[in-house]
This record gives sequence, C-alpha cells and structure tokens, in this order.
Amino acid sequence: MSNNLFLMKQLQRSKGLILTFGALLIAGGLFGLLYSVLATSEPEIGQMVISGLIMLAGVTVFALAIDKLQAQHASYSVTPEMIRFKTDLLANEREVYWENVIGVRLTNRLAEFELLSSERVIMPFAKTEKPDAVLKFSNCLRRAASERRIPVNGVVLNDQAAYAFA
Repeated sequence: MSNNLFLMKQLQRSKGLILTFGALLIAGGLFGLLYSVLATSEPEIGQMVISGLIMLAGVTVFALAIDKLQAQHASYSVTPEMIRFKTDLLANEREVYWENVIGVRLTNRLAEFELLSSERVIMPFAKTEKPDAVLKFSNCLRRAASERRIPVNGVVLNDQAAYAFA
C-alpha cells in the first residue's frame, strides 16, 4: 500500500517556487554567458563555464518543476517486510524493517518506531495536510504491528482491536 501525503495545493505552490527559481538561474546564466561573449573584447573561458553551469542548474531545477525529471513526493508504504516513508519533497526515503521494530508510538503528529538497537526513527506528519491519509497510515501501522505482536503506544493489540480502528 502506498499513498501520497501532499495536498495538490501544497504541491503546486512548491513547484511554482521551484519553477521560478529555475527560470531565474537560467536567465542569470544566459545573461552571464552573453555578457562574457558580447560585451568583453576577450571572452573569459572561466566566466563562460560558470555561466553555463548556472544555466545547467537552472534547466535541471526547471525540469524538476515541470515533471520532466521525477522527484518523488511525500509518501508512505507499509509491506509485510518494512515501512517505507518520505516526509518531504526533497527528503530521502527511509526504510524501517519490521524485524527490527520493538515498539510503535502513534500520535496525530508523528509515528515513532523504537528499534532493537535502541534507536528511534520518527516520521513527522507536520507537513501532511491530508488528515485522512495520516489516519489511514496510522491504521495500517496498528494492524501490521498487532499481527507481529508489537506494542502500539505501550499496548499489544489483538487483531480484532487493531481492525476496530480501521
């Protein structure tokens, strides 16, 4: 099971800002390149290379904004082997394997996984504006944890109690 945690409005606003930034980089790089070639009597190779790199960065950012390059959105996935989640557009994807989990704490703001190594992995819901997606994810975690007899908020749920939350 996999779900997108971004609202379309939030995603469009982020993409609009990225698109503007990319356009500014392209314009700045193009201006620097044209200035170097046309306005100076002897073009500077270093300035031309830097301007070209700035334009390349702008094209890359622009391509991300118009979905020509794919950046995975905030999402989660619960499988029998692991929990996989990404909380931000530019964040790295995290994986937590069920075999390493000894406890789960769920609130309306986060999911916290306590691991065998005493490490705690926190998945914040702060940037998620879809309450139904957070509720669905929390219910999936409850069911999966109960099937493995892992305590949720300090209580080991039986299968029927976990499914009552759904």
